[in-house]
Amino acid sequence: MIDAKISFAQIEVAPAVRGKRLPPLVGLGLGAMVSIGLWAGLALTVSHLF
Repeated sequence: MIDAKISFAQIEVAPAVRGKRLPPLVGLGLGAMVSIGLWAGLALTVSHLF
């Protein structure tokens, strides 16, 4: 049997720093641009093959 000590003391959490991370919409937009670029590259490659 394992004895565990549990503390119910209040722990303060440091506030999150929002300046260091990109906003979610910027990441989503960047992902969309990369996806469009890859699809365009694939379309150009296929069009040159045929």
